[in-house]
Parts: sequence; structure tokens; C-alpha cells
Amino acid sequence: MSNPAGKIRARRLYYGWLVVMTVGLAGFAQSPGTFPVLSVLLTPITEEFHWNRTVFAGATSTGSILGGVVAFLLGAVLDRFGPRWIMTGALLVLGGALLLLSLISALWQFYLLIILTRVATMGVLGLALGVVVPKWFVVKRGRAVALSGIGGVAGGSITPLYVGMVAEMISWRAAAATAGLVVWAVALLPSILFLRRRPEDMGLLPDGLSQEELRHIQTPGQNAASTRARTEVSYTLRQVLRFRSFYLLVAAFTLLLVVMPGMVLHMVAYL
Repeated sequence: MSNPAGKIRARRLYYGWLVVMTVGLAGFAQSPGTFPVLSVLLTPITEEFHWNRTVFAGATSTGSILGGVVAFLLGAVLDRFGPRWIMTGALLVLGGALLLLSLISALWQFYLLIILTRVATMGVLGLALGVVVPKWFVVKRGRAVALSGIGGVAGGSITPLYVGMVAEMISWRAAAATAGLVVWAVALLPSILFLRRRPEDMGLLPDGLSQEELRHIQTPGQNAASTRARTEVSYTLRQVLRFRSFYLLVAAFTLLLVVMPGMVLHMVAYL
């Protein structure tokens, strides 16, 4: 008799792949708030208002620090309520801040809008995009996370190009407004329609497995990936804080974020 778990049968598209697509689009959409794009706007903005680079960097640094505070507070909220409306709100704020940036005439307006841009990008989207997909996949988690990250990589490559082209051909104000509209056009509607907290909320299981497949997933001869789907361990915050590896990871990523952003922000102006 054949193994029911090994049968090839037609099935509907697993909803988790729609979540992967949406996260990828949101990753692309958040790119106008990152340093590679802001670096393109640094020179034209500072030249128009006769500011020095310290003024520009002060706004981005303040926004990044506040974004870190927001991210720290937002983690529990994401776990409880899911990413749908949180990410939608962040995309609304990011797109709106970029549109309003094209209309500024004073330093305080610049600071307010850049801070909102960085908080929405780093404090909300940067956190939410990293935690959504893993809740939907176990066996195929690596593949799903990699696919969802394509949008962010594409945004980091494409967005500076079109922002720079619009800034050169028209003005930096038109470039900022264009970036804001792209944020809304690319990711706002998919986030509202497709983002959900976890598969169990929709009566689904991770990876789109059925109850029948779960019952047979640890039968003799099953591969290691299938076994992991049943043996994955979840840790509480208190348990994680006891692991030395957690602090090493925090230190590594902190050092990376201390070194890279400043260099990237000033790179275009330097060249």
C-alpha cells in the first residue's frame, strides 16, 4: 500500500506564498526610506537650502535612533495583533512623508518628515518584514524567506536609480514625490488584502501541510526536513535572554549597523 503522505495530489496555492509576495513588495516599497536612496537626495537638498551635511545626517540619525526604540516596543504588538494594519499604517506614513518632503520650506519640516520616514522604515517595516514569513513556513522556511527578500534587494538597486534620474531631469522634489507614490502603488493594497498573522488563524498549517500529512510526517523513511516540521522548538523571551548566542548576534548586527549607514549615506555626495 502506498504511503498517503507521499501521494502527489492537486492542491490550492498555499496562502503563505501570497504572504511571501506581499512581504517582497513591501520590502521594495520601503527602499525610499533607506540610506542608499536618501544619499541620492543629500546633495540637492543641502545645496538648495544651504545646509551642511551634518544637518542632513542629524535628521537621519535621530530618525534611526527613534526607529530602534519603536521597534523594541513594537515586537510584542506584532506578535499579538499581526502585521496587517501595522505595516499598512507604516506604508501610509512612509509614502505620505515622502510626498510632503517635496513641499518643505523650513528645517523643522525636513527634520519631522525625515524622522517619520526613518521610523516607518527602520522601526516598523524593518522589523515586521523579518518576522512575518517565518510564521508561515517551517520545512520551506529558508526558501520562503529568501524569496521574500528579493523585493528589498531589488528596491535597494532600482530605487536609487529612478530617484536619481528624476532628481537630475526634473528636481529632487519631484523625485521625493515619485518615491512616495511608488510606496503606495506597490505595497499598500497587497498589505491590506493579503497580510495575516499566522496560518492557524485561517485554519491552515505551516507550509500548507494537511492534517493527514502531519500524521505521517514522522513515519519511518521521512526526510529530516519533514521531521523538523514536527520538532521545531519555540522559545519565550525569558528563555532567549539566557542564551549567550543571542547576545553575540545582537552585538554583531549592532556593530554592522553602526558602521554601514554613515558610509552609505555620504557615499553619493563624496563621489
